[in-house]
Amino acid sequence: MYYALNGICQECAPGTYRYLEDNENHCKKCKNGYFGKFCAYNCNCDTSCETVDGTCKCESGIVECNKKGDEADPSHGPDRNNYVAVIVPVLLVLFLMLLVCTVSWIRCSGMNISSGKEVLGILIGRYALCKTDKSVDANNKVTPAWDNLSPYYLKDGDPAIREELMNSIDANNIRQYLKGLSENPHLAGTPADRKQAKELEKFWKDNGMDEVFITPYDVLLSYPNTTDESIMNQIQILNGSGDIQYASPLYEDILDPSENKSNVVPPFNAYSAPGIVNSESELIYVNYGRVEDYRYLEDNTSVNVSGKIVIARYDKIFRGDKVQQATRHGAIGIIIYSDPADYSNGQTKDVYPHSIWLPPSGTQRGTVKKTDGDPLTPGYPATETAYRLGENDPSMNLPTIPVHPIGYGIARELFDKMTGTANLPASWRGAMNVTYRIGGPLNKKDWKVRMRISTSNKKRTIHNVFGIIRGDIEPDRYVLMGNHRDAWVFGAIDPSSGTAVMKEISRVMGNLVKSKKWRPRRSIIFCSWGGEEYGLIGSNEWVEQFVKNLQTRSVAYVNVDIAVGGNYSLSVAASPLLNSVIYNITKKMPSPDMQNTYSSLYLKWAHDHPDEDDITKPSIDVAGSGSDFAPFVQLAGVPICDISYSTKTGGYPLYHSKYETFNVVDKLMDPGFKLVCTQSKIWVYSSTKMVDSFIVNALDESLEVEEEEVETEPSFMHCCTFCSYSSKYKQNVKRHTQNAHAPNNAETKHFTMYLCDQCGMVFKTASGLNIHYKGKHTQEFRFKCKVCDRGFNTLWNYRGHITTHEPVLRHRCDVCDKTFAYKETLKQHITSVHTNETSIIICSKEGCGASCNSQKSLKEHFLAVHGGRELKCDLCGKSYKWRSSLRYHKEHVHC
Repeated sequence: MYYALNGICQECAPGTYRYLEDNENHCKKCKNGYFGKFCAYNCNCDTSCETVDGTCKCESGIVECNKKGDEADPSHGPDRNNYVAVIVPVLLVLFLMLLVCTVSWIRCSGMNISSGKEVLGILIGRYALCKTDKSVDANNKVTPAWDNLSPYYLKDGDPAIREELMNSIDANNIRQYLKGLSENPHLAGTPADRKQAKELEKFWKDNGMDEVFITPYDVLLSYPNTTDESIMNQIQILNGSGDIQYASPLYEDILDPSENKSNVVPPFNAYSAPGIVNSESELIYVNYGRVEDYRYLEDNTSVNVSGKIVIARYDKIFRGDKVQQATRHGAIGIIIYSDPADYSNGQTKDVYPHSIWLPPSGTQRGTVKKTDGDPLTPGYPATETAYRLGENDPSMNLPTIPVHPIGYGIARELFDKMTGTANLPASWRGAMNVTYRIGGPLNKKDWKVRMRISTSNKKRTIHNVFGIIRGDIEPDRYVLMGNHRDAWVFGAIDPSSGTAVMKEISRVMGNLVKSKKWRPRRSIIFCSWGGEEYGLIGSNEWVEQFVKNLQTRSVAYVNVDIAVGGNYSLSVAASPLLNSVIYNITKKMPSPDMQNTYSSLYLKWAHDHPDEDDITKPSIDVAGSGSDFAPFVQLAGVPICDISYSTKTGGYPLYHSKYETFNVVDKLMDPGFKLVCTQSKIWVYSSTKMVDSFIVNALDESLEVEEEEVETEPSFMHCCTFCSYSSKYKQNVKRHTQNAHAPNNAETKHFTMYLCDQCGMVFKTASGLNIHYKGKHTQEFRFKCKVCDRGFNTLWNYRGHITTHEPVLRHRCDVCDKTFAYKETLKQHITSVHTNETSIIICSKEGCGASCNSQKSLKEHFLAVHGGRELKCDLCGKSYKWRSSLRYHKEHVHC
């Protein structure tokens, strides 16, 4: 059956209008099985009147029209079966040829194809779906298909959109989010934690996310007993009769009304082994519990920790490593406390709630499990149907001894009752108002320490929450932004400050998408992890489940665990690929410091945390572990970035304690939420830079930014000596000289550059630099050669120059003021000339005047009479106790 096109049957003659059915547009004759051309005249012949040349026989007069309307002989027209018999074999041969060519191409390309389905898929994809990547015009010029794409697909990120996103950040919103998130305790695996997950799911649905879902995992968590005070975790001191002489408080003190809430978990270390252990009258102090601390005990004391309880202080190493070292050395239990030297600025008076320093009752909770993820499903996700190890399986490597954390108020009580040597190195002494001792038997006969630990492991469900904004052009490429949700207690700093920032960013981005003003090029995935405090469980299980997709499709993961842990400086850990992105945004942002002493956040950051190799730029740590970015970089190889504000020492004193409340952030750390707002803008800029850029590159953008500043800067401090290039940055001049003049100029191809550290000018030779100094900075020489009066501005250059004048008289005899070129010559002079002389050296100590016949005698006199020696500078008379100090004085003052 053939259809008509423009009223003409495509099989019949071009004039067969009368044979077309109006309702179906079918040709009557084709429908009845006739395939020849039919009469174009209204003669009702109904016969095939086709001639060899394709004309109508009726029209040409060859035959008369059959007025009776006899049926035509079907043999006059070609049979459909004849077409099939010819076409099908031809198509089959073409397909086989195509198949052979495809298989050959697959083998040449090295692809590993194991089934016919894969071959068929490649055939369809290669020949049916893929377009050629280039075209050739009449002039044989090859034009890549890239050039023919619509500008829509080639567009880069719009800076105006990025600016609008950053300006839409509202500090008041972040404050309200944080207040709600930290209102009540929300430990992982509890109903409060699930409630927050559902609230976040609703928030994202209401604020423009394209897709929101919750992913649960069934994992092994750890909890202390909170209902029976007779078995709750406690440290006790017993007398010989077994009576309790001291018992540690079960809970931290309530120091502010905001802490007086139910469901506050008492201090504990997750995954500690349960049980009751007695020290048999001995408690041993092991400092930080490191390998070198145990080695010190073995090498310098007779103390043996085997079979005893040890007490160590937090800091320096992970708490799980402290437990592992104690177990390796045979301890039966370990108590870990926070010392004021590490968590209270060395004092115990100005503490929370009046400051951010840890109070005596403050106790750091935390996991002591050394592995990341669910211990029951190592290496694979903890889904509902996953195989699980037994809860007592030793391959999980969980702690085998009881562990308990305490505050320094309890630790002081324990140290008061300890004996043993107090002759400890300074690095072993903390800031408690107590004598630090190695330990041994307690100071009362038959007294002993008992640890009563009821912590047990339980299976619980944790929940990861995801909000997705689908990309417009590359929806299968992801930029992930995340933070965990669970906290040990209130968690206003860790993690709720980061979650509050993420909520505000997702609100701003979601509403802009909802208003149809913007849709990112690539997809954005907001991630809220569960169970992080127990060892990065939520993020680890999710990465294990989707590691293949994340490896191939993720652009980067940006993590903000603690948005504000202090107000000293910005702190960043990142994969080196993302360093330039962070540097670039901080150069453009004003510093939020209260004094406004720095023009940009970059300069403030560089001042507080300078890089070891280049102090003009800030230091970015290489990310290892410690938060949810770890599985992304370690399991999937995804570039990551972790951003926070920190204290001068890096951590924050109230870490994992009950006192991590909203009031601490609101009143002490970040009044007005300026730092948190700055943190949000850094997060927005870095993520949109990666999600909207046409090409995501890792090139250093700092040069580009500095060049822009050079074009607008009215005055330049540093100039190139080979051309007219100038810049206010000496590093720009140095880079320019290396790139522009060293590679192509034969004269300067192998030159060594000398940089003037007074004005930044670059010189080809040292003599050129010296001539420049004499003409421009004569009064600024710090060192002058006594032989040729040449000036130098660095000690390194001066010392190098001195070697060209050997022998130089640099060593002076203290007895006769004679000078010598070499120290050995001076020694020979003193031995041969002054050894037997008497009363040639007068003691210069005021009121003494004793005579000595040698320097040795003078030293002995000073040690015996004046408690030391005194060496005078022969140029200015200044006295020094040590010869090295005098030598340093002469080099830096009189050279």
